[in-house]
Amino acid sequence: MNLLNRFCLFIKFVFLLLHFFVTPISHASSKDVITFTAHPDYSPVSFVDKKTNQLKGVAVDLLKTALVNMGKTPRAMSIGTWARAQEEVKLGRIDLLLPPYKTNEREEWLWFQPKPILMDETSLFVLKNSSLKFSQFNDLLSKRGVAIINDSFGPEFDSFDKSQLRMTRLATTEQCFKFLTKNRADFVVAGHLAGMQLLKKLKLEDTIVALPNRIIVTGMYVGISKNSKKVNHQKFIEQLNNELQKLIDKDTHKELLKKY
Repeated sequence: MNLLNRFCLFIKFVFLLLHFFVTPISHASSKDVITFTAHPDYSPVSFVDKKTNQLKGVAVDLLKTALVNMGKTPRAMSIGTWARAQEEVKLGRIDLLLPPYKTNEREEWLWFQPKPILMDETSLFVLKNSSLKFSQFNDLLSKRGVAIINDSFGPEFDSFDKSQLRMTRLATTEQCFKFLTKNRADFVVAGHLAGMQLLKKLKLEDTIVALPNRIIVTGMYVGISKNSKKVNHQKFIEQLNNELQKLIDKDTHKELLKKY
């Protein structure tokens, strides 16, 4: 047998070893890998680090810790936009979603925890010299609003927007703020803390301000896809809910808020 034939037999032998040993192990471990995605533009809760293109934030760290405590391997998926992130989880191609508000529409394709992992405030942002005053939704009639695509601000405001406002929707909060500075909108609707951090980053804190009255104060959750076979069962849902609640009871979320 010449050298070439011996080499070919060796290669075949290596592939056989890979088939019988590597493939089953990889397949078994994949069952423990839980994928999740998140709002890419909601610092400090969840955001994409532009240097590494990795998801970071309070909710991201909280979920990773809970999954590791369950013996799972968390895998963060940076999708690009909030709208696309929701679509991937809705279709079941990604298992979990951070950090959606609970709405009737989302409950059709997501499971939610009994209690939120974090609380959030939604504000109206306007130009500093704006005459707009806000105390009730009707104050916004005839005004031009802008917000992120597929962002929800509670069922009451969402319904008011669809029937009365029909706000312009853009991909990112940064685009919304720039839209406002160009006088193409009268107000931006966005998460208060995330909005304030972004204004500081963009050096617009002297140009844009948040009005004192909030649109809504509500909870944020880990959304569990009803269309993912890995997570759409009672055992996983209960385990995740329990692990998240343990972390909240220990004030882990408060420590993470300090970190970010």
